[in-house]
Amino acid sequence: MKLNFKSSHSAVVSFLSGSRDVTRGAMEQSVLTHIEHYKVRSYETDADSCATIQTIVNYLQNSGFNHALILTKAGNLASNNSIAYFLTRQKVRIFRYPRWQESVTIKTWLETRILKYAVREFEILDGNGEIIACATNSALFYDQKKKEVIPASECLTGFPEPLRERALDDPFESIPRVTNAEYTAEFQTRLADIDMYRHVNNVVYVEWAVETLSALVVEGWILRDHEINFRSEVSFGETVLAETEEVPAGDTRIFLHRLTRKHGGKEVALLRTWWDYTKQKN
Repeated sequence: MKLNFKSSHSAVVSFLSGSRDVTRGAMEQSVLTHIEHYKVRSYETDADSCATIQTIVNYLQNSGFNHALILTKAGNLASNNSIAYFLTRQKVRIFRYPRWQESVTIKTWLETRILKYAVREFEILDGNGEIIACATNSALFYDQKKKEVIPASECLTGFPEPLRERALDDPFESIPRVTNAEYTAEFQTRLADIDMYRHVNNVVYVEWAVETLSALVVEGWILRDHEINFRSEVSFGETVLAETEEVPAGDTRIFLHRLTRKHGGKEVALLRTWWDYTKQKN
């Protein structure tokens, strides 16, 4: 996902002065921490009546985006028409998938002790306050006029160090590439895949990778962890090739995924997924 501060500034004005429907619930926020509430809807579930991984990642994306808009409006996040914000890495760990009509709370905060990247942490809690999922992501600030990356420390001005540790202490190490694809699939980008920035939304990349292993899902394997390295954007009408290879492991099955443009072969994303065998998601 790319966030351009020129467009985000006008968006946050309408967000703060108009309807708060975008959050689908009550919300509270401070400088570093932001909280949102969600209720799992029927069209966000799978055959087991549990939220899909796409739903989980959408919740994370929406909460982080709303927080960024609030910080920009408040002047805590540097606002410059030439600066864009590129999501580069994401890791998500699921302990339990919430069920249809279950209410969950997302807490998200900035990890400002890492100066090179803009790092955001997430926790998803159930109605009892138990953590059922956690995540982290990193992003780069990019000056579109100068064509250069800007250190996060120059854009995240005035932030104190967080009072809590990271939700998921991930070092964002390199993801190995697929060398011997065992599963392949092709995906034609659809209008429904395109977000407000006129590119395929990052959630779709996860969907494409998971779809190559649809047979595992039918057999009862559950996606527990995934990490992704976003490499390039995809536009409407392009065809993406998804390749998947299993990595030898124990009871947990681990897969590497590589997404590339069919025409030209440019790399779109690298992923790694972890799967557990269980007949139930919770």
